[in-house]
Amino acid sequence: MGYRPAYNEIFDHVLLMGPLYHLLEAHERETAMCAALSRLKPGGTIAVSFIGSYSGMLYAMRALLKVILRAKEQEYFESLVQGQAFAGTGFTDVYFERHQRVLPFMGKFQLETLHFLSSESFFAPCSDRLYAQSEETYQAWLRFGIRLCELPDALPFTEHLLYIGRKPKEEHKCE
Repeated sequence: MGYRPAYNEIFDHVLLMGPLYHLLEAHERETAMCAALSRLKPGGTIAVSFIGSYSGMLYAMRALLKVILRAKEQEYFESLVQGQAFAGTGFTDVYFERHQRVLPFMGKFQLETLHFLSSESFFAPCSDRLYAQSEETYQAWLRFGIRLCELPDALPFTEHLLYIGRKPKEEHKCE
């Protein structure tokens, strides 16, 4: 008889916020998903965060403009041009996922997709300026951003992507 976690299928909701953007190898990210799902009740919901591939560029444009001149950063910038995910050293060991690859990755786990959205909507590049506005102006932008956050063509303009899904009620085990 194999190892059975002490917390097997007891949670209604599971948050997986961080591991999928710090694990550089695909099999490690799949293992993390399986571990999270093993703790989720059938019919329960899981929220999974990803760092989008353009997040490093958005941050650099906002806070570290000269980073584009560094030779060691060129691998990251080239991954954007080539349309590839990036696994390597950024602010730490980091995996930046292409927004187009999130749903296929999550599809491996037979989850019902409830939402796939850009966590910051279009706000990531302008957040400092938005926070400095009057409450009325900020709230108007916030309402507008919420309306845009699940549009597929808005996904590249964020730093974090959020997937929310439901585990099937019928038994499904990770391979």
